[in-house]
Amino acid sequence: MAKAPPNGLTIPHVAGVAPSVPKGTPDPCRHRRNKKKKQVFVVYMAQETGSNPSKFYVGRTRGASLDSAIANRERGHHRTDIGKLVPVCQADSYSACRGAEQKHYNHTKTNGDAITTPRSKGKGAQIAPISDDNPKKQDYLDCATQSAQPSPPKCPICAAP
Repeated sequence: MAKAPPNGLTIPHVAGVAPSVPKGTPDPCRHRRNKKKKQVFVVYMAQETGSNPSKFYVGRTRGASLDSAIANRERGHHRTDIGKLVPVCQADSYSACRGAEQKHYNHTKTNGDAITTPRSKGKGAQIAPISDDNPKKQDYLDCATQSAQPSPPKCPICAAP
């Protein structure tokens, strides 16, 4: 059984819909829900097997529901050395999910709980979700914050500015 994520959440935080922005104002959550495709975006954590102290992988996936997204990702995950995927956040948009993944990765890395192993045959390293030179990085982080703040219970990691 996978250890609970280090952020203390036992059930995934479900983000709200980020508030609308006035016309003419750039929208950090421009990747809004595709109303034709009913999808949820999920951030998950998984403990690296055999790590002592515990190290965690942070990733994201999407699907028709939280359960199907996690199940599909577990079946085809590139990491063969991690345990069960534990959902920590569910978002309504791709942008909010990217930002939430980055925030959870940063939190895990700051606490010294992130996987930092180099890539090797059969297993990949923890990949930083958004590169520092990505011009949309701040938009993704802002969208995660905006989406998390109106929803109870707030994820303390996503809702932080």
